[in-house]
Amino acid sequence: MSDTPEVDAAQPADAETALAQKSPSATALASVVTYSVLGGLCPLIPVPFIDDIILTFIQRRMAQTLCVVHGFHPTSGQVKALSREASGCPLGCLWAVFIYPLKKVLKKVLYFLSIKGCVDVTSTMLHRGYLLNHCLSTGLITQDRGADQAHLVRVQDAILAACREVDPRPINQVLKRIFGASKVLMRGTARGMWSLFRSERKKDPSHQEESMERALDRAETEQATGLRRVFKELGAEIWTQEGYLKDLVAAFQAAYQKDTP
Repeated sequence: MSDTPEVDAAQPADAETALAQKSPSATALASVVTYSVLGGLCPLIPVPFIDDIILTFIQRRMAQTLCVVHGFHPTSGQVKALSREASGCPLGCLWAVFIYPLKKVLKKVLYFLSIKGCVDVTSTMLHRGYLLNHCLSTGLITQDRGADQAHLVRVQDAILAACREVDPRPINQVLKRIFGASKVLMRGTARGMWSLFRSERKKDPSHQEESMERALDRAETEQATGLRRVFKELGAEIWTQEGYLKDLVAAFQAAYQKDTP
């Protein structure tokens, strides 16, 4: 969009400095880039299904961070509503039971499938994060309106619908080029991130959720540091695609208006 602020994608560990120096939207978009790339590393984690668990925590952390930047302090239930995936059956259930597990295992063996997975996950999170930031910055989601769970579900439904509507190839091409030049760095960072989560889980196996949150805190400071160049380059290219982002917002608005009583 034409009013998209210029963003130097810093990691969330610098949140206090960033908040002091940037507008809320600029800070939020920097966080979108950081969490999207961290989420995009999950397909490189060498243990099937654990990567999905870690990805879920990263998606929720992104939603929570965006809300807080804009002055909305969400409950865990509200965070889940704003980071949930689309539901679908029976074909979705058939995929989950038979095809998905096989593909998950293959992705850990075939590196090129994992890299494609990195692009797909990062692209999805960038789109959703951008639209969530749009909703927060325009007042569609506030502390008061967030109390209406049905409203949050309606907003998230519209975000998911908009992401299905647009053709993500312009964003994916940027990601392929940037990730392709950083394969070794990304694989090493993914291993380091997995090591952190495994270490924290062993420390306190009876409190898995708290362990995952601590591991994510560490990942933001310890693992994201090496990805600063990737964050900066990605942020500079993605948020300047004004025409594409305008179309994305238009798709969201159409979906939201369609579902609003």
